[in-house]
Amino acid sequence: MVHSPAAGRLRDERLRTARRVVGAYLAEGFWRSTNPEAVRRVGNQHLSTYLTALVRHGFVLDAITEPAPGSQLAAAQPQRAGLPPLLAARAHRG
Repeated sequence: MVHSPAAGRLRDERLRTARRVVGAYLAEGFWRSTNPEAVRRVGNQHLSTYLTALVRHGFVLDAITEPAPGSQLAAAQPQRAGLPPLLAARAHRG
């Protein structure tokens, strides 16, 4: 199942492990998911893009966090256990 453009998985049968590979990391923009259970049109922007937009529009960043997924999400989707599901930022006008 692909969760981002040009992403995939590498399996090492000898070690019985799998790793997620993210390709085209620097590419930003909208793309279509092939996952029938997911949102079909999704965006792919970097944290720096969001934060730069806030600063450019006169905001001062107070706090930024990327919380870990909850135990229910991690259990239901173990491939996402190490990925924060969202970015939260607190800012005020400078």
